Amino acid sequence: MYRYFFVLSAIVFLFGTPAFSQFAFSTNLTSGNSTVVNCATNTVQTTIPVGPHAEAAAVSPIRQKAYLTSTGSNSFIVVNTCDFSKDTTITNIGSNPVGIAVSPNGQRIYVCIYGQNVVRVYDAGNYSLVASITVGSNPSVTAPLSCVVSSDNNRVYATIFDENKVAVIDAVTNTVTGYYVTDNRPTGIDISNDGTRLYVANQNTNSLIVFNTATGNRIATINLGPATLINGGAAGVVLNHANTLAYVAIQDANQVKVIDLTTNTITQTISVGGRPFGIDILPNDSRVYASCVDADRFDIINTSTNTVVGNVPTGARPYSFGKFIIPRSIDSVRIQKTLITCNQYNFQGQAFVNNTTITSWQWDFGDGGIANTQNTTHNFGSGSYTVKLVVTNANGCKDSITTI
Repeated sequence: MYRYFFVLSAIVFLFGTPAFSQFAFSTNLTSGNSTVVNCATNTVQTTIPVGPHAEAAAVSPIRQKAYLTSTGSNSFIVVNTCDFSKDTTITNIGSNPVGIAVSPNGQRIYVCIYGQNVVRVYDAGNYSLVASITVGSNPSVTAPLSCVVSSDNNRVYATIFDENKVAVIDAVTNTVTGYYVTDNRPTGIDISNDGTRLYVANQNTNSLIVFNTATGNRIATINLGPATLINGGAAGVVLNHANTLAYVAIQDANQVKVIDLTTNTITQTISVGGRPFGIDILPNDSRVYASCVDADRFDIINTSTNTVVGNVPTGARPYSFGKFIIPRSIDSVRIQKTLITCNQYNFQGQAFVNNTTITSWQWDFGDGGIANTQNTTHNFGSGSYTVKLVVTNANGCKDSITTI
């Protein structure tokens, strides 16, 4: 009877292919921490100390790391997204680090040093300083605020908040090769998958500019509504992964604007909580997360209906500037078991992974027997046993499943 139940319980785990869990990292300015939200359940997973004035985030699915800036301590922290532990803190990086980005290949980290007219480049492997790139023409007023890296890893674009332009950086030589003139106070920035279009949200003029990256010319300037100087206008901008739509957070209007990227026109206006600033989208484009600074929460937008379908509390004043959503490296583990003889079972391990491969399979059969291959066979004596499979991927992330 025990063995019969043992086989049936194994088969249950085979049905269906799970969707990958995602996690959103808010950066909470006043509380100086990051609220990690499980986007599958829209609940708080954990809270991570960052430092005074936690400001911006960047994530690397390849390395399974999150990078979070603290303007108050002139540093950024590195979080292991496998277990949400803090790997290290990179200190003394310059006065008021704000925006941060990581190259798609996971090799370089770019930090906008708002108070020192530079973008600093770090090796994502050992966190050594690779380059310090001067941007803008007036060190006394120039303030790089945010940055984005092209999909081919060859170009970096940094908004120069106080000079109303974007610096174009050659990521191979770490030099500025030119500038694009923006509207007043460029804030948020994103780039198309093919690198041909750059989108810049301008705070004081409440506009979104579309640039042709081959020529530096404006393709379109999209008016996002009346401009005010109280709480500011357009802040964060994010494109969906299909590159058909853009979502722009409008602070003073408490709105998210939806932009059709074929016509460069507004198609929808969505009301959200107080003063949305940071904004990001799930990898499957189904949900947008808007970080509402004055409401201390993420508002969650269903992109099919363009309606707010829920919210999750964060720490105090979550600016959450940058790309802050990352897919989980190992989503789930499954065991398939087949009875071969009256006391012998064939075991097959299954793992649903994202970006990185499984490098280790560890079986514990509950009777002292172990194995370290994905598929194995084991003989049991009489009785009931607890079997556990632990998998590890190339980044050191672990997941497991246990069955009786």
